[in-house]
Amino acid sequence: MIFRVRLLLHDEKHQKVHLKYKMQEENNEEKRLYSILLPAIFGIALGGWLLHLRIHPISKDAEN
Repeated sequence: MIFRVRLLLHDEKHQKVHLKYKMQEENNEEKRLYSILLPAIFGIALGGWLLHLRIHPISKDAEN
């Protein structure tokens, strides 16, 4: 009986540690995704804006 209680307590502790590790792993994946995604979106937006400026320069007068 005592052994079974100890085993259950050990399993509960193991589950808590495993859950904590899994949550940290998910956070790391999320941080990695944002660290790649945000600069990529910024780069694409900046590239599009620079392309637009090349096609329609600011120094050129607008017609109509």
